[in-house]
Amino acid sequence: MLRSISLVIGAWIVVAVPVFAADAAYAVKEAKTPLPEGLKEPIAKVMGDRSFQFVDAKGTLLCEVWVRKEVPTKATAEQIKNGLTYRELQEGMVLGVVQFPKAITDYR
Repeated sequence: MLRSISLVIGAWIVVAVPVFAADAAYAVKEAKTPLPEGLKEPIAKVMGDRSFQFVDAKGTLLCEVWVRKEVPTKATAEQIKNGLTYRELQEGMVLGVVQFPKAITDYR
């Protein structure tokens, strides 16, 4: 059964909000940008045409994330009703693509 992309977007938001909550100056913007060059065709054809851009207070792009159009799952109707977990996803499934415009290090 195919599941809506909104589940994946929701998951990204749940992960991204705590990361950027420490500094309220960060923002997430939706954009229509092409996929990164060099992306293999099997991956490119399942990705959406919109991305989420994570920017800092100056508007500097920190990273850009493209998520999958649809997420196939073998969940039953009851599992979908109660909420999906990673157990219902196929191991090794590509859920998204992330691009960092420059090298990033974490000094903490």
